[in-house]
Amino acid sequence: MNTARDEKTADRIAYAFLRTMFLFGLVAWGYVAAMQLRDFHVVYEPLAVWVPIRLDYFGEAAFVLSMVAYFLLKFWETKK
Repeated sequence: MNTARDEKTADRIAYAFLRTMFLFGLVAWGYVAAMQLRDFHVVYEPLAVWVPIRLDYFGEAAFVLSMVAYFLLKFWETKK
């Protein structure tokens, strides 16, 4: 009985993690898009002083993360 309960809890945690990754990726990508609309040349600067990744690469990674999480969520929902 406890094993079924643990599986359900693990499924809920995994589903919540995927939703969080989808929303994080979407918000981060939206931030980069808004920054590019405001000033085109700002995307070639680093994300922060202590983070050596450019803003446009961060936006691409966030978009891919959001897309992968979305497809995994849709696959998860059709599986049930």
